[in-house]
Amino acid sequence: MTQPVEKIIMNLDNHLKQKISRYINTLQIHGYEASMPLTRKMSNNLFELRITGSVQVRIFYNLVNGEAWLIHAFVKTTQRTPKHHLKLATKRVKSLTENKL
Repeated sequence: MTQPVEKIIMNLDNHLKQKISRYINTLQIHGYEASMPLTRKMSNNLFELRITGSVQVRIFYNLVNGEAWLIHAFVKTTQRTPKHHLKLATKRVKSLTENKL
């Protein structure tokens, strides 16, 4: 079972929480204009917020009318993004889209 984005963030140390907060704030300001290294487009409706450092965190999100909807988060332990995280995020975006946000 996967945890909600908020719960994953709250389980991290304070320094990392503050860094994530700054990244999310930057994302809110720049929206669609945000780019590497802060964010990367994963598919048509799915983007990845890239928190780097000694611990790497990835937060998948979707942009709706310029507003970021945080979909899924995980602590990255391998060089490549694990496919099951990508599939889960894609499934959640599809579900949100079908429910007409």
